[in-house]
Amino acid sequence: RLGSDGFVYERELKLLKTNGVKSGWQFSGTILVTGGCGGMGKMFCSMLAKDYKCDLVITGRKRVEEVASILDEFRKYGVSVEYL
Repeated sequence: RLGSDGFVYERELKLLKTNGVKSGWQFSGTILVTGGCGGMGKMFCSMLAKDYKCDLVITGRKRVEEVASILDEFRKYGVSVEYL
């Protein structure tokens, strides 16, 4: 993106090593995710379902028929998934 200073900036997603340091995030219970069937949202919901066994309430613009297979992917981890 072109910044107001005339320089071009780009975003980059990097996986960083934590060297065993745990984050302060505590995932449990039911999590509300907006846009959980898009690119990053899908990865985030998958992590919540697989690694933390969180139940998911997902909101999005797509019809439920369009995301049914994605929701089933999350459910295979044994969690409850609702789509609004």
